[in-house]
Amino acid sequence: MDQPDIGTVAADARVPRRRFLQLTGTGGVLFVAGCTSIAGKASKEQVNYQDRPKGAQQCSNCRFYDPPGTDGRTGTCSRVQGDVEPDDWCSVYAEN
Repeated sequence: MDQPDIGTVAADARVPRRRFLQLTGTGGVLFVAGCTSIAGKASKEQVNYQDRPKGAQQCSNCRFYDPPGTDGRTGTCSRVQGDVEPDDWCSVYAEN
């Protein structure tokens, strides 16, 4: 009885495993992100958004905050949906 070539078996086994890892890796990222929506931004409720700073932490010095244009007061956030005031705070705050 002929034995299959070990190199051929290993190569054949990698294709399904690689695909499995691709699929579960994507799912894992979505699971870990947990609070994000399909669009990639969380709602204000999901991130405990509040209309006041938390000590020295506030949106205006967060790395995810995008300041307003020259014609407005509110900015936006790359992680949170909707308008964001510079003096507010949420749980995804990360110092800039």
